[in-house]
Amino acid sequence: MVQQSLSDRIETTILSNLFFNEDFTRKALPFIQADYFSNSNEQTLFTEIEKFVENYKNLPTKDTILIELGGRKDLTEEQLKNLKQLVAGANDTQVDLKWLLDATEKWCKDRAVHNAVLSGIKILDNRDQRERQRQYLVFYQTPWQLVSIIILVTIIYKTQKNDMIGTIQKRKSLNLI
Repeated sequence: MVQQSLSDRIETTILSNLFFNEDFTRKALPFIQADYFSNSNEQTLFTEIEKFVENYKNLPTKDTILIELGGRKDLTEEQLKNLKQLVAGANDTQVDLKWLLDATEKWCKDRAVHNAVLSGIKILDNRDQRERQRQYLVFYQTPWQLVSIIILVTIIYKTQKNDMIGTIQKRKSLNLI
């Protein structure tokens, strides 16, 4: 797999500038959400940057974020390795602030719409699943009726089995078998 530098995508450009561009961070951070990032490592990195800025009212350094990431117990070694590479790829490339804010705003809107569509699909899928379950259970009206039917079928099966065994025993005693 080809290693992307941190500035190849708008997401990584945003993350890079959250380290180095205070004007951008102050203006854009309130509008960016972790779930806008499609990559889980980028989500994790953004969350750590956001927590740092909220707690200390200052930009984080790469070292402080690496320390915070290293202290997390919910990350695997592979995730931590990938996050370290992501942080190491952050650079202080000068980007026009107006362009960056415009691009970030457009990206946030696109991702918000994308996430809303996915949520809608998920809701519809859950409705379909609930509808199928409801149609299946409509015959039984309540779970107790379903349990009663299962018990009744079991009793009928055992009764028929006992009747068959009784018939076989009668035939044996009459020497019909």
